[in-house]
Amino acid sequence: MKKIILTTALVTLASTTPGLAHAASDADMEKIQAQMQIMMERIEALEAENKELKKTLTTEPAITSPGRTAAATPDTIEPSAGDIAVPGTGTTLKFGGYVKANAISDIGSGYGADYANFSAIPLDGSATAKKDTDFHAHVRDTRLNATVTTPTDIGDVKAFVEVDFFGTRGSELITNGHGIQVRHAYGQVGGLLAGQTWSNFIDMDAYPESLDYVGPVGISLLRQTQVRYSGDLGNDLSYSVSLENPNADFTKNSSDSDTVSTHERMPDFIAQIKQQADWGHWSLSGLARDINIENETTSQSESEIGYGLALASKMNVGDKDNLKVRLTYGDGIGRYLFDAAAGGNTAIAYNNGTLDSQKAWAGYAAYQHHWTDTLRSNIEGGYIGMDNNTTLLGTTAVNESIWSAHANLIWQPVKQYKVGVEYMHGHRELENNTEGDLDRVQASFIYALN
Repeated sequence: MKKIILTTALVTLASTTPGLAHAASDADMEKIQAQMQIMMERIEALEAENKELKKTLTTEPAITSPGRTAAATPDTIEPSAGDIAVPGTGTTLKFGGYVKANAISDIGSGYGADYANFSAIPLDGSATAKKDTDFHAHVRDTRLNATVTTPTDIGDVKAFVEVDFFGTRGSELITNGHGIQVRHAYGQVGGLLAGQTWSNFIDMDAYPESLDYVGPVGISLLRQTQVRYSGDLGNDLSYSVSLENPNADFTKNSSDSDTVSTHERMPDFIAQIKQQADWGHWSLSGLARDINIENETTSQSESEIGYGLALASKMNVGDKDNLKVRLTYGDGIGRYLFDAAAGGNTAIAYNNGTLDSQKAWAGYAAYQHHWTDTLRSNIEGGYIGMDNNTTLLGTTAVNESIWSAHANLIWQPVKQYKVGVEYMHGHRELENNTEGDLDRVQASFIYALN
């Protein structure tokens, strides 16, 4: 077809061009056609070779390193924004975190902690509570993390490590060289995760936004080593099950002279289901734990089964606002509620071979309102109540209830920077009716690293 078109074009050109039409005799035309035939054959041969080359490039795998597929090469994978592609591989690196500077003032108290541990509020009449105020600043919230992602035959293999500086506290006298502590260190491929990260008992999507390192009373705050599997049940419903590092937290009556220790016989088992919806989401988490106490003096062993349930939700309100809530109850739940663990309210009370699991219930609500595109506020409140066996514990100087209220204002003109101020009030009461209050103001300056 191309030969006919080219011949027709040449004949037309020869017949319409003065001089060329006169010079082109029949013999000359035959020579021209013969030359055109040779040209067309060469063109067709080149086209055939081009087709074979294209076929080879699209069907044969690219040369890759052992264990990698062609999909793992930088030529076929575009790194996400902020990712760094490792030349010659499909591996990408991503660094993140933030620098956070906090200025904290405790009004009418000398509490002075780097975060608000409401379970340790100074009690009325104590020397700390009698101090007028305490001001200090720190950067221990600062975080650094790295994500490494590598495509493989079985899916993307992801490794994530994050640290902050809430390890050993530095000396304010000289250089404030705070120690690094591991927050997260885990790997993941498909639905399988192994390593240290947030406990599966927590719903981080329903976690309130607070400038304080911990947040309101009533939360769970636990990162630990685990093996977790997550999957999809359809209808926007997902599930996750995990086996997590155990720790039998208990309190022994001080009058018991026996030597007592814990014996972790099996991991804690935790399951969570979550459903996404147009209005937000809800989740239900449950845990079961074996708490075993070894009396080394009498060689006797006692155990209790602890459990906990948590219902959480994030509900969208209007275009940008949201309400986050969580309710938790447990018998022998212990350390799975932050304020119980931080305040010494353990899962088990022990005395002379007798165990009793301790009950606790908690909850929080947090409303986030966006004043403008760059200005938002969070109003939060939380509570925890504990049913202590004071007979086995041998004391009434243990927390019976704790609550806190928070209000903050956060300005974030760009993704990489935000500044905010937060007011906190907390109250705790012991079984012996002793009380304490804390009023705290915190300003934070946060600079993202990505």
